[in-house]
Amino acid sequence: MAKENENGRAFPIKTERKRKSEKRKSRHFPSVDLKIESGSEVELSRPEEHNLVFLARNYARVYDAISGLAKTQEETSDEIKDIAREHEGLMGVVEPGVYDISIFPSEAVSYSRQGLREGLGTYYEEVVRDEVLLTFTVPRGFDPQLARDALGRLLCAKGRIPKSEIERYLQMKINSYVDEIKLEELLKRGAVTLADGTKKVETAWTVRPNKVPPKEAD
Repeated sequence: MAKENENGRAFPIKTERKRKSEKRKSRHFPSVDLKIESGSEVELSRPEEHNLVFLARNYARVYDAISGLAKTQEETSDEIKDIAREHEGLMGVVEPGVYDISIFPSEAVSYSRQGLREGLGTYYEEVVRDEVLLTFTVPRGFDPQLARDALGRLLCAKGRIPKSEIERYLQMKINSYVDEIKLEELLKRGAVTLADGTKKVETAWTVRPNKVPPKEAD
């Protein structure tokens, strides 16, 4: 089912039907139960049931095997990362014809917006670009066309939403982008100083298997 938006373009409306199931004994396999939606009549032929049971057994076996391997892989990866952290410059290990593993770090830099405002002062807008994202949830019975008006006047002056409930419907997210080259220049010149904790650097390690190189002939 699709609904038209105000621009005349259709977008899908996703719905999920809650279904109740009941177990029914398989007619062909005594040890197997079929889950059937309550009130439904489902008839599977013997070949269909045989194929379903075969596929289900394989799927469950593979799923369990992959889940176990994924846990083992994660634990092994963590141990490799620990070794790399302790030995700066270690970038991997290769055994030709068997494996080729790369290990490398990546840094995620984050800043305290308040710390930047206090430290940069009048340079803030020169160094930081703020992108403000507003999310407006239209309450039941509210005319969506009014969303085109100024949000403050829309939410308060129109009298449809009490001022005390604005936070319930209006959410704001600010993404800040720092010009680190400009910031570094200002710091080196002594034009600005940043308080401890304004900049935070987190290092994440990645273990990546590469295509295994052929083993060289002796």
